[in-house]
Amino acid sequence: MKQIVTGHFQAFGEKKWKAISKELGVELKDIQQAADFIQHCNPRPGSKYSQHIAEYITPELVVNVIDGHTVAVSLYDGTTVNVTYNEEYTDFMKDHPDKEVQTYIQEKEQDFRWLLQSLRQRKQTILKVGKILAEKQKSFFLEGPSAIQPLTLKQVADEIDVHESTISRAVKGKYMQTPFGIFELKYFFTSAIKSVKLEDSEAASARTVKNELQKLIDEEDKKKPLSDQKIVNLLLDKGYDVSRRTIAKYRDQMGITSSTMRKRYE
Repeated sequence: MKQIVTGHFQAFGEKKWKAISKELGVELKDIQQAADFIQHCNPRPGSKYSQHIAEYITPELVVNVIDGHTVAVSLYDGTTVNVTYNEEYTDFMKDHPDKEVQTYIQEKEQDFRWLLQSLRQRKQTILKVGKILAEKQKSFFLEGPSAIQPLTLKQVADEIDVHESTISRAVKGKYMQTPFGIFELKYFFTSAIKSVKLEDSEAASARTVKNELQKLIDEEDKKKPLSDQKIVNLLLDKGYDVSRRTIAKYRDQMGITSSTMRKRYE
């Protein structure tokens, strides 16, 4: 194992194991055993001594399924921001003889009112987005991630009658608690993929295709992993018309290596 890491690190990482096997006079299964052991090692052994405190996600929205078919959305109270105005400044303004001071405090009071209005509007926008998600992605909340539907920011923006950028800002870094776990709001926005088994007016979501891709990878024979073209053909049999380039892009986004890197030698 030491010889592999110290003398053949680059080739080992690129899984060019046949050359290593020949040079060291070992079988490929021996290199596979070494790889399995190395993968279980901690690349940052000092991290266990870190004092870093785990950060917890607080969802903005909570989804509950009522009677098995009704999807209800509400704001999570824990994310409400309370802002108060110091009334002492108001009293000070009434009695102060300097007009400029009075004008300054009046402006700041107006800024406070504007801030309150902005916070209320932000909450209202997030709740509106949540209600539309409950409507458009109802199958997700009832059946799980595999049932997610295509949905774009523009579709939601048109429903609420605001600009697309407003929705983009509203959902950025925000989360929703669902019966299937906590998901980032942007998770529910996914492009459409042409489906050969659905009506022309319908389509599958990119997220659904990714879920199908993950299933294929999980179930493949690791001694003979699926090539991207084979995955394309299998997805086509399932009704999803996806190009090989798209599969490669999805693999990269999902952290799935190529078939060469996934191959195991037992």
